[in-house]
Amino acid sequence: MYLDDDGSIDFRLLDLNGEILFSNVIPVQCAERIKFIWDNLEYELYRLDQYGDWQLEIAEAVVSITEGSYAYSIIALDEAGNESNTTVGSIEVDLTLPVLSNIQASPEVFCPLRDFDGTSIVSSDCSEVASYTLNIYDQDDGIFWSHTQGSNPNFSFEWNGAGNYGEYKSDYYTFTYEIIAEDLAGNSTTSSRYEVTSNRCPSYVSYIHADPDPFSWRAHGETQFCYMLSYDNLMVSIFVMCGNEIAKTVQDEVLQDRGEYSVGWVGDYDEGFNGPIDEVNGRLYDQIWMYRISAYDPRGGSQANSSSTILLDSTPPYVVSRPVEVDNLTMTAIVEYNVPEKASVEVTVRDEDDNLVEVVFSDDVNGGDFVAEWTGNQVGVLYHFKIVAVDRSLNEAMRETESFSFN
Repeated sequence: MYLDDDGSIDFRLLDLNGEILFSNVIPVQCAERIKFIWDNLEYELYRLDQYGDWQLEIAEAVVSITEGSYAYSIIALDEAGNESNTTVGSIEVDLTLPVLSNIQASPEVFCPLRDFDGTSIVSSDCSEVASYTLNIYDQDDGIFWSHTQGSNPNFSFEWNGAGNYGEYKSDYYTFTYEIIAEDLAGNSTTSSRYEVTSNRCPSYVSYIHADPDPFSWRAHGETQFCYMLSYDNLMVSIFVMCGNEIAKTVQDEVLQDRGEYSVGWVGDYDEGFNGPIDEVNGRLYDQIWMYRISAYDPRGGSQANSSSTILLDSTPPYVVSRPVEVDNLTMTAIVEYNVPEKASVEVTVRDEDDNLVEVVFSDDVNGGDFVAEWTGNQVGVLYHFKIVAVDRSLNEAMRETESFSFN
């Protein structure tokens, strides 16, 4: 404020009953600019110097007041003490700090640059209307990203993981963040630090599995490696591994976009692989094999690797049986047999033309020794037992006993 003549300014603060709580008369020269700052702790007077800078002249303690509404008046006095102008108004004193609650980042771990889960929403509730500043710090406690938001009852900001210059942290990186709230009266609150993690490393491949597993090249022909990519423009390879050595390159550096894919494998191996193999059939040996998918963005970034195992089982569950024992008195036939592994087993009795006479047993069994018993009602007819076992890989084995009859 300023006067157009030499004189003074009387600044007064009053309660709503008109009682003067504070008054100060300041001498002012013509056209001299002054300003008052009062923060409930002290009263400060500044004068504008010839260089355009505000210079502090007075800093006095004032009577502390409580929250509420107050009136003020600014009275201009000439050198004779006459009132030449009076400005009046009201002011609301707010000393209550805003309270932040329900601070969260959702999700707390997100994957920048991905079509889904590519951002994290940092949000907070507030006890009153305020303006907000979100500061996100790197692991060196430097501000990686800062965002200011205007007056709102609550705070919400969707962060894409980029820094103040558009840069991204690589791989798996945990940031800390804080929210600063300042109400309309200038009271401010700074929250505690919370964590949010940017994960740019493993999400190229959402999943991979083999179907069927266990797998028999005799029964199925091939198994399918089924997988899903989360990004576009990925170079994808799939290998069957023998320790750290590649036994079979199923797919080598194929450029693919986001989506679901499958590629078949018949159980074979690469030329030059000297691990456990069935040379006669050109297949890998029956055992558990590890397979691995590798994906990377040729434009840059880390390579994602994911692996699992598959049981290659192309050996039928060979059934062994003992000679049939026949009791002519009771017209009962008994056969003892062995199944070497877990399998679905069916035991039937058939005539000499292989027509079904009766199903004696049909169920899943664990490997071991078993007994099948059948009672007939005709003499002089040739019968035999047929035992069929199908394992988890759908390999099938069949055993027929010698013929027998009741006399």
